[in-house]
Amino acid sequence: MGISTELRYATLDDLYLDPMNPRLGRHNASEDLSQEHVLGLMSDWTLDELAVSYLESGFWTHEALLVVEEELYGKQQRVVVEGNRRLAALIYLRKAING
Repeated sequence: MGISTELRYATLDDLYLDPMNPRLGRHNASEDLSQEHVLGLMSDWTLDELAVSYLESGFWTHEALLVVEEELYGKQQRVVVEGNRRLAALIYLRKAING
């Protein structure tokens, strides 16, 4: 599939944090890393500042996430390759709201 410049919308449930993200550290990054583990590794990445920004201003289209469709956990998934902090902040916000 070629590169698309079309802006598409997805739910949080349709997007996956990148378990191979180099910012996780080379000893942590692994295709087998669960989403909860990735989120845990990212918990101290000042996600609260992003969450406050989203609550005050919303999520702007110029802050769109870059996503690729690739195999993850044995099937095709939408994996965020740019914007993992933003996705993690939104996931934490949803967890806080839903209790």
